[in-house]
Amino acid sequence: MYLKEIMSNGDIIDLGDVKQFKLPKIKKYFENYDKVIRKERLIKANLNKLAETRIKYGKDFLITNHISVDKNGNKTDDGIFSAKFGFSQFDDQTGSRDSYRCHCGALTGAIYLDEICDECKTKVAFMDADLSIMGWVPLNKYVVINPSMFIHLEILIGKEELHNILHINSSRMDVNGILQKEQSADKPFHNIGMMNFYKNIDSILKYYADKNSNHYDHYELLSECKDSIFTHYIPVYSAIIRPRIEANEKIRSFQANKIYDTIMNQYNLINTEVGNMFTILPALYEIQIEFNELYDIIIQSYAGKEGLFRANFGGIRIDYGARSVIVNGKYLKPDEVDIPYISAITFLELELIYLLKILDNITENEAYTIINQALRTFNSRIYSLAQTICDKSKNGIHILLGRPPTLSDRSIRLLRIKNIKKDINDLTIAISPPLLDGMAGDFDGDSLYYLPIRDYRLVKTFEQTLSPRYNYISRTDGKYSSRMTYIKDYIIVLSELYELSK
Repeated sequence: MYLKEIMSNGDIIDLGDVKQFKLPKIKKYFENYDKVIRKERLIKANLNKLAETRIKYGKDFLITNHISVDKNGNKTDDGIFSAKFGFSQFDDQTGSRDSYRCHCGALTGAIYLDEICDECKTKVAFMDADLSIMGWVPLNKYVVINPSMFIHLEILIGKEELHNILHINSSRMDVNGILQKEQSADKPFHNIGMMNFYKNIDSILKYYADKNSNHYDHYELLSECKDSIFTHYIPVYSAIIRPRIEANEKIRSFQANKIYDTIMNQYNLINTEVGNMFTILPALYEIQIEFNELYDIIIQSYAGKEGLFRANFGGIRIDYGARSVIVNGKYLKPDEVDIPYISAITFLELELIYLLKILDNITENEAYTIINQALRTFNSRIYSLAQTICDKSKNGIHILLGRPPTLSDRSIRLLRIKNIKKDINDLTIAISPPLLDGMAGDFDGDSLYYLPIRDYRLVKTFEQTLSPRYNYISRTDGKYSSRMTYIKDYIIVLSELYELSK
């Protein structure tokens, strides 16, 4: 008598006969999340308010020294590589030493671990890098434009026009920054510089909104977020992720550090030439150019072709995905597919581990070892288990088969796994010939990718649009659909069915 187990969905597993195996009902933990995502309205950051709040209540600090490293090679406390950011692994001995410290930093090094500091009364412990710490370059009474708002100003005013407004022609102004010559009627704001642009922002925005009415939506956004257009502070993000690297008397510099160096040099000019608008206005313009470039670099690091979003969400390897050369599966129905042994064992790894654990009364680690070995040497029992799962599963084990890149909906198909190939060295995938036209392929070495679909809800979701079974008859006129490539046998059967339907 065989040992049997009753599953939660009523299925009976006969542990002595794998052929009677049915997949247990798997609890789907994401069912509770099938609800509409609440929309959040993005707002433009007010850098002035943000800087003042973070400096007052947080760990942020002012960066006021244009010298980042002194003559002795030490990083200045108020420079762009300040120790207030923390230390990185590139800081020689301090990188690891200061990972263990009290809150005030009086005691540093693993040798003092768990000792209490006399200054701050806290224990020395491992302190991980705090990347949220920001530095801020204070422009005091002067301003530049927030790069996220600069984009909208360029659209409303025009890129070249905005450049002409902010760029200074020193021959047309006195030492107080006041224009000596009258402006032309069609260019009333040319060469007024950053500070006059700041003081007259309302009238300038209105002028260009009336002139360029097709960009009125940008005028409305700029008016609504007027407090966010200008900033008295330049944000400086953590030096830990833009470290200064010294090696063999050479210094590797990140592009962001070069930009910050230029900004600090211009900042130094502003503080040195107090009240001299001949120097200050060009310096503000130069800071604006560098600030915009820094913004572009940061945006590209996230959204660009090599950015974090594309690298981690758009171009990564997908777990349990595979790619194989296609071969002729003339014995297969259009919605069936034969896949390699290696792919099947990998796709069904978790189910196989579960089965082995129950059937052989072994641990998951022991079952995993068996599966891992079966990927190297053909295992007839593992093969039988995998084929049984495909045969006995209530909704079948499906795959999404596709050919990238594609603009055609027929190049992505939902197919049911019919057979698993017994030859471990056969890495090809067999498909029915009618699928070739939609895949723009043939059996001369073309390869397609495929992903396992085991959740019945996903199968039902894709079935009516991606399954070839729904593509033979056109839904518009009831005739043969051009979406499938027919072979003679199919045409005969469809013709008979058409006549019978009359």
